[in-house]
Amino acid sequence: MTKRPRIVLVGMAVQTSIAAILAGAVGLFSLLIYSLRNSATPSHGLKTALIIALPLAVAAFVASWGMWKQRAWGWWTALVFNALAVLAMVPDLINGEPDLGDFAGAALVVVSLALLLPAQVRKHFLRSSHA
Repeated sequence: MTKRPRIVLVGMAVQTSIAAILAGAVGLFSLLIYSLRNSATPSHGLKTALIIALPLAVAAFVASWGMWKQRAWGWWTALVFNALAVLAMVPDLINGEPDLGDFAGAALVVVSLALLLPAQVRKHFLRSSHA
């Protein structure tokens, strides 16, 4: 097993934290939907949030797992996931009424994306032996 450069470890940790946050959101939405199942309060918004968050959590987990396994597909998945997340967040940050949570989420994804791009990180993941 190759020794991982520090910047690679930091990038993998940030990607893993994104996966953990999204998994926590999926768990919270599931718990809230379950707790409201017999109440008069509609839970359609929570179900929509769960439908959106679940594939995001799975994609972030797959990217994180692939990166910890030092696979090129993990790096590519993380790159595509974070790039699409940034593109999805920009309109809300510009046109919406963003709060501190919006800025924190965007900053985390931008940092993760920035940590994937240095040459040392690309070289670590894109070597032919890890494909």
